[in-house]
Amino acid sequence: MKSLFQNALLFLFSCIVTLGIVEMGMRFFAKKGLSYLQSDSYLGWITQRNVRYELAKVDGCGQPYSLLYTTNQDGFRRFGDTTSTRPKVLFIGDSFTQAIDASDDSTYFSLLGNQLSFEVFANGTGGHSTLQEAMQLEQVIGKIKPDVVVLQFCENDFINNSFDLEKASIYHNNQQRRPYLNLQGKIYYANPVQNSLARFLVNHSKLLSFLLPKIKILLQGSSSQKAANQAQHEEFKPADYHQAEKITDLGIQKIKLICKKNNATLVSFPVDAPLLRPTQSKTQYEVLMQQNGIEILGNVPEAIAKLERAGICCRAKDEAHWNHLGHRVCAQTLMNRLQFVINHAIKQ
Repeated sequence: MKSLFQNALLFLFSCIVTLGIVEMGMRFFAKKGLSYLQSDSYLGWITQRNVRYELAKVDGCGQPYSLLYTTNQDGFRRFGDTTSTRPKVLFIGDSFTQAIDASDDSTYFSLLGNQLSFEVFANGTGGHSTLQEAMQLEQVIGKIKPDVVVLQFCENDFINNSFDLEKASIYHNNQQRRPYLNLQGKIYYANPVQNSLARFLVNHSKLLSFLLPKIKILLQGSSSQKAANQAQHEEFKPADYHQAEKITDLGIQKIKLICKKNNATLVSFPVDAPLLRPTQSKTQYEVLMQQNGIEILGNVPEAIAKLERAGICCRAKDEAHWNHLGHRVCAQTLMNRLQFVINHAIKQ
């Protein structure tokens, strides 16, 4: 009995030592690896500033390519001349605008700026919600004084805008403290990790922050027998749907008000198909934009899907974000209408 107890203690000690070594290794290599985001007490997190990465990557079809990824002192992928007499267009969004899989000169906003000859300002941050984009816009719009603000919208914004939906989500939970809006339009901060112990472990352990989300996905998959494609179509309570839509509307209204105060024309475009209600004829994004009088520049998801149905690869290795061709398709889809909007904004 004593020997069994000693063996159990030895095994436990070995496990702790092994986990400690792995944890230290992950911390060491995390410092040496690429960093795209950094924490921020006000916004939750922001794009890593002042970086320059020259990388060799492989896209979603296994084709190799090289890219240059840079950000300035404010985390912008592109920051034009604020004193220029040319039109100024500010792009705000999430990971599709941060565009870590596209070279500086191949992002959709750089291609648009080159084709339409305007000053480009672009700041996207992976995982940001509509509220975070509004708060970031408020920080920079006075310095840039854009003629046009382009809001890039991703369907998981509905989830990330709602604490309840993000907390319940497996696939769209960023597991980081961020600001949220309540239904009265007040800002509060919370972490959507589901319990306090998991929250502590995620925040303080590189190893467990890496493992816990994957374990959660495996457990959820085995218990509900969801197909792999359900990663994009999680199911939530109908009441939480409606609340997320109302909160998203409040976030859009904040962005619209910031633009109005700064005499900037606000337009938008989506990057993906609906997640919450994919069978509706008109998406909730389209409904909200129409209600707020915000023009949608073009149907980028359909333009991308059309090429993909023809077997043409438009995705990065993660099969979600765009490769260089995807960014080119996005730019081509937005180009004509954006030119009209810029011309109209200048005349005003």
